[in-house]
Amino acid sequence: LVWVLAVTTLVNLVFLGLTYGLSLAFGFGYGYDRLHIQGLWPLIMVCMARRSLSKPSEHSNFFGLVQIPNRWYPVFLAAIMCLLNGSILWDFVASLAVGYGLDCLRLDRLLMSRKWEGRACGQGLSKLLGGSWVPASGAPEPTDDMEMGASASGPRSWGGGPWR
Repeated sequence: LVWVLAVTTLVNLVFLGLTYGLSLAFGFGYGYDRLHIQGLWPLIMVCMARRSLSKPSEHSNFFGLVQIPNRWYPVFLAAIMCLLNGSILWDFVASLAVGYGLDCLRLDRLLMSRKWEGRACGQGLSKLLGGSWVPASGAPEPTDDMEMGASASGPRSWGGGPWR
């Protein structure tokens, strides 16, 4: 939660600086000072950039049409969204700048360790809310088979066995 707050604040600050700089450069009559951030998309783009940069030499499939190197996939997706919108989405530009520059800032230090996660969430929240807690740090990394929904041997049922 602290990481999300820090990254969102950073994206907002970069966005405000970017729009203020554009307003100074081109004048306040062009409306750069009235732009706004649109929902959760900037945070999604930061997370997508982080995930793509964790495996930069691999490729991502864009709707089965083209293979894009992971290093450039968030930029490609932002460009597609800008084309669909008909104008430059400056909140996407700010979020890409933060996503690609996050390693320099080392904001991963704000992520909760397993010990603190167990204390804060596992014991405290589950007792308060009356449920069980699934730790995020114990979740496996997604593989290509998990993302495709089937293994190389063919589709599987929910029980784990092959369909008949």
